[in-house]
Amino acid sequence: MTIAERIHNDGWLLGREEGEQRILRLLLQNGADPEWIQKITGLSAEQMQALRQPLPERERYSWLKS
Repeated sequence: MTIAERIHNDGWLLGREEGEQRILRLLLQNGADPEWIQKITGLSAEQMQALRQPLPERERYSWLKS
């Protein structure tokens, strides 16, 4: 695997993880049962608590920046 491929893969994995976190945050904001989310995802209590925290302002609308 070349360095470029490794960087690409690392970026893809990071993007996937960020996308999953955004989906889970939306589920929580829209009233999904936190226990159900924790059961399905296997997240720890600490990870669930982190999801309940609002995103920093700079990350909320990063996809809007040109």
